Amino acid sequence: MPFAYHIAPDHNLAFYRGRGVITCSDAVGLFESYATHPEACSGQNILCDLTDLREVRMDLDDRLRLQARMEPVLAAGGKPRLYVMYAPTALSQRLAETFAEFWEAAPLITVSVVRCKTKAAHMLRLPLNIIDLMQARLP
Repeated sequence: MPFAYHIAPDHNLAFYRGRGVITCSDAVGLFESYATHPEACSGQNILCDLTDLREVRMDLDDRLRLQARMEPVLAAGGKPRLYVMYAPTALSQRLAETFAEFWEAAPLITVSVVRCKTKAAHMLRLPLNIIDLMQARLP
């Protein structure tokens, strides 16, 4: 499975990890699973670890459809949320920045791409070892 996730309500956080090759179908499946999870809530921040991402197989239309599906759910409840993409490699950085561009017009969702675990933790006001802790909880 290219995606795994864990919700940490005590940190107001949903942690996603993307690995290998990701398709639009994979991203939709992850999002639908998260959106219907009983611990998912309005204003919950997202930290996406793309350390092991190799490729994203989505064209422009796929990305637009995915963003159009995600935005109403992520903005529900009227609470702002941060979506931080930890992308430590040049490849993951480039792929994450392309995804982030689609969120510039979403007023309640702020997407940032970072290369450093410490910066990701600071942005979300979480413990510095949060990525390591969340990675340990996933298969």
